[in-house]
Amino acid sequence: MARDTDTTLVHFATTLIQLIDQASTNSTYKYALTIALVDAAVENMGGSPEGRGFVTTEELARRVIDLYWPHTRPWPGGSGLEESQRLRQLQSRGSSIVDRVAEAAVEYGRQPRRASFEAAEPERWASLLEEVERTLISYPIPRLQRLGTEVVPLVFDPTAWPEKGVGFKLAAYFRARREGVNHEGFDNRVQFLEGAEEALAVLSPVIRPLVIDKWVDYVRSRNEGKGQESLREFLFGADRTSLMTIRRPLADLQEGRCFYCGESMGDDIAIDHFVPWSRTGCDDLFNLVAAHAGCNSSKSDHLPSRSHVHAWLGRCGRAADEIQAIAAHSGWASDEVRTRRVVASCYWSAGQHTMLWESMGGFEQVTDEVLAEIRGA
Repeated sequence: MARDTDTTLVHFATTLIQLIDQASTNSTYKYALTIALVDAAVENMGGSPEGRGFVTTEELARRVIDLYWPHTRPWPGGSGLEESQRLRQLQSRGSSIVDRVAEAAVEYGRQPRRASFEAAEPERWASLLEEVERTLISYPIPRLQRLGTEVVPLVFDPTAWPEKGVGFKLAAYFRARREGVNHEGFDNRVQFLEGAEEALAVLSPVIRPLVIDKWVDYVRSRNEGKGQESLREFLFGADRTSLMTIRRPLADLQEGRCFYCGESMGDDIAIDHFVPWSRTGCDDLFNLVAAHAGCNSSKSDHLPSRSHVHAWLGRCGRAADEIQAIAAHSGWASDEVRTRRVVASCYWSAGQHTMLWESMGGFEQVTDEVLAEIRGA
């Protein structure tokens, strides 16, 4: 990237982190909203060279629920699912988004994936989605870009999202949606400012880990005695119980061979995010592959090489029906189009100095030729 572009991105990133630091600390909503905006931008840029330009509040609510869903598990060592055993993410004693999500998860039998709840309980899902969307519109969206008494227009136009005076519009908007009719009195699109969508997508590998660290710090401050590393793993690490339901099916899909090295895995099976979760948050089944634990560890948070991209695309085309069947059985989300957009965006935003992982100890240098081949695949 040109020097001016680099400077602009650095300014954008530092300003965003400053906003996150200074925004209201009454809850973890600002962290969830920021990550939801970043992930939406990544997906948008993977669907079009110009991006999409906006994300709806309904889409943001879905992403926020997905982020909070794993947090509703009781802290290890608890014997039940009472509120006292869930980690607090709200400064006051009131009810929070995570409480509402937890209630849905508990009432539905503690399903590990949100997708299974949505499919089985559409009415209750719609109610939860509406409540979370209403909360986002009322609180974190209007307040995210506030710096002290000033409002900084960095990601979207803050004047389109006032803190007061929208209650009657929201009531009509949600009523119309419940009735399945259009409502023109409220625009639920969060319009990205010029350059903001691209900046969020390019900076995703930097912004996501920073925001997650701040999120973990906040939760730790509200829950004494929880260590930093164990808390981060609990909130944002892989749910080992959930992965067990797809470990063997994915291995069988690959005929027992590691996706990366092609050798037999035996019982040495790890589940890997093809494009790293730390970069995109994409937990879709199409983004998951079975691999040797060693290959998984060596790849870490690196983007895979072009040969692996071609292999992944081949698997999507060859085994899409099988992947959908595994998803349906396990309650896992499986959206091939969305996942392809996320993968494309990761390579679209890769810089010339990015090293693509090929094998244990082996890397491929990113070049215009490599990126052109991957983007055109």
